[in-house]
Amino acid sequence: MGKEGELLVTIDEKVYDLTHFKEVHPGGRYILEQYHEKDATEVFWSFHGKEGHERLSQLKGVPVSKSTSNKKIDSFRLLRRQLLEEGYFEPNVWWQTYKSVSCVGFLVLGTIATYFGYWLMGAILCGIGYQQLGWLGHDACHHGLTKNRKLNNALGYFFGNVLNGFSVNWWKDRHNSHHAITNVLDADPDVDNLPLFVWSAYDLTRIVPDSFASIIVPYQHWYFIPFTTTLKLIWGLQSIVFLRDLSVQNKSYQRSLRAERLTLILHYVLVFLVLRMTPSITAAIMFFLISEGIAGSGIALVVFFESLRL
Repeated sequence: MGKEGELLVTIDEKVYDLTHFKEVHPGGRYILEQYHEKDATEVFWSFHGKEGHERLSQLKGVPVSKSTSNKKIDSFRLLRRQLLEEGYFEPNVWWQTYKSVSCVGFLVLGTIATYFGYWLMGAILCGIGYQQLGWLGHDACHHGLTKNRKLNNALGYFFGNVLNGFSVNWWKDRHNSHHAITNVLDADPDVDNLPLFVWSAYDLTRIVPDSFASIIVPYQHWYFIPFTTTLKLIWGLQSIVFLRDLSVQNKSYQRSLRAERLTLILHYVLVFLVLRMTPSITAAIMFFLISEGIAGSGIALVVFFESLRL
């Protein structure tokens, strides 16, 4: 066992001491801490490009005393190498351009419809746009839109923070953890949904007797579908809380904290301007709830049902 606070991670048959590096890791501390004294080779290769490999080469690694390789891992690495060579991980710039224009187009059409008095249609179009842009921001933060990682980050801020109200760093801290420890209960934030939902028999053992969860979880099959309409609202609030909580901001996150906050403020300014186009306060409230609800339920349809499938 290592010393208290020590962080040792194995990558490509070498053990790296990341105790101090975790404070400047662009993906946050949490994802690294989940691989303390574990092999993170596959996760590292999945998340990092040329820049990440160059940075790793600058760190001192100690060769492992015993190889962790096995036939399944070797087969997986061979398959991944073949897919790379065949170009399956190369972004299709023309497709991504079409997708970006069409997704933004939903918000533009929704705004135009609202301006001319068709605010209900505008709310529906904006809700669809939010849902689609959520996944476009997802792909940008995964560096899947272009080969340029800086451009991908910029697109992530535009599609995520400005147009959707989701913090890029909040997303990276949460969603990258999901991919690194997919569906691991107590660790993957996408499936750790107590006190509202349980996903397995193990989750039931985590419920404290006579707690709020013990009262409502038996009825989750009734409120699950209605609850999905609030997902975008919840993620928006989580983004705000994340940016206000300095305790979760490592040095990497702190460097972009000002930009994060300004772009998130810009999102709500744009929302306010669209809401002002509606004919009344009641219509504005309905517009907001409808657009947020459509986006939330659409995002949840993918997020939760993918978790169930996996």
